[in-house]
Amino acid sequence: MSLNGVELPLVFKFINAIYRALIERFGEDSWEVLWRSGEILFKELKDDIGVTEDMEINHAVQRLCDYMRRIRIVDKIEYIFNEDNSTIETVVHFPFDINMYKREMAGPIYIFSSLLTSVLQYIGYRLERGGEHYILDKNKLVEKWRITKI
Repeated sequence: MSLNGVELPLVFKFINAIYRALIERFGEDSWEVLWRSGEILFKELKDDIGVTEDMEINHAVQRLCDYMRRIRIVDKIEYIFNEDNSTIETVVHFPFDINMYKREMAGPIYIFSSLLTSVLQYIGYRLERGGEHYILDKNKLVEKWRITKI
């Protein structure tokens, strides 16, 4: 499948098919699977990402962003913490149009979110939605999160 001339990797198609089947079968409960899959994936990728338990939060997030760019899942990730690191806003730039990824097809665009949740949990933080997530300019996912120390 090609979106705006960019061929999506087979892995994205496979992930999308799995999440779509889960959502069709289990509805809202399937989102627990998405977050759990991020935990499992993080365990597999922890050494590749280069995160350690004693790492500062901003360094851990930067390592994850660098990794996601290096493997070409995203083009770019911008993020900003508030002054006391209690919130983070991310803007994830994808190499394809994500407008097609509505709730029933959201698996590929939430890979970063599920990994971010797991990375922060690994270094001692909990991540919770801090506002509505939305798509900007067809290929950017904007997410706002609250961060609490565990």
